Amino acid sequence: MKLHPNLRAFGTPLTEAMVEFYAANQAHFSPDTQPHYIYSPRELSRWMRAMFEAMKPLESLDLDGLVRLWAHEALRLFHDRLVTKPERDWCQAKVREVAFKYFTGASRACLTAPILYVL
Repeated sequence: MKLHPNLRAFGTPLTEAMVEFYAANQAHFSPDTQPHYIYSPRELSRWMRAMFEAMKPLESLDLDGLVRLWAHEALRLFHDRLVTKPERDWCQAKVREVAFKYFTGASRACLTAPILYVL
């Protein structure tokens, strides 16, 4: 959050949202369902690194942009490995639920599908 001082207040909510979403996925999906549904804390590290790399070149970022980036990376790391449509639907719903729980000031429009994040 050092890169965007206007978002420093969201450091704790960002961390808590990431951990909650990760834990929910870990609890909901297991290798018993699909052998590749293995979740390790590395996913959190990958998520953080990807967000940092995406934020680094940006001159400015607002809360909606932060939430959209958070959701984009969540879907890239978690949703993209899911096999069935009901699993992917669950993941998308969980992204919205967690996002609006921790980022109360974000607009609902920031998570309008499809969530694509490009510079």
